Amino acid sequence: MMAKAQTHKANIQDIEIVRVSEKGQITLPVSFRRSKDLGKGDYLAVLVRGDELVLRKLSEPILEAWQEARKAYSEGKTVSWKESRALKDLD
Repeated sequence: MMAKAQTHKANIQDIEIVRVSEKGQITLPVSFRRSKDLGKGDYLAVLVRGDELVLRKLSEPILEAWQEARKAYSEGKTVSWKESRALKDLD
């Protein structure tokens, strides 16, 4: 059974406008960083969903499994169950 996609109606306090720099960088507003406990050096996954970009904070185990899966894929190897599970958890 396929999981139903979550929808979220944004409130005005959930929205901030940010500008992309010449280098393609954005600054996440302090209120968002605090609410998601994001700090210097944390990793985010960026997913493309239609015309949206979705940011997901990565836990250390998910980050490690993703890095292993990416390496295996680039080498033409089969991705392990652990790695494929980590990738599924990102979606």
